[in-house]
Amino acid sequence: MPIDQQLLELLPQLMRFRTVDISAAAAALRLNPRTMQRKLKALGTSFEALRDATRKTLAQEYLVETSIPLARIAHSLGYSDLAVFHRSCTRWFDQTPAKFREQSRRSRPLVMSPSH
Repeated sequence: MPIDQQLLELLPQLMRFRTVDISAAAAALRLNPRTMQRKLKALGTSFEALRDATRKTLAQEYLVETSIPLARIAHSLGYSDLAVFHRSCTRWFDQTPAKFREQSRRSRPLVMSPSH
């Protein structure tokens, strides 16, 4: 399986428990971080791009399917500041996390999530 696909499968698992940097992801795949960077570059992507895509997917899941407070979502996705999460959501969804959640709730029932 290509390294980018391996990372896309691995990152959500790792990110649910801690902030993930390139060293942690490489270690989980038993690679040197520089080797992983070279392999990803050869595939036309980067660790940062894959982590961003994973954060977007998880943010959407948390915002749509749970009532987890925004600050807690931001922290669980590795953001040190709610404002940075806010900017990322605006970039991904063209709206703030609160607006995205509100709009999603109109079309979907809310499910309480187990504690994260």
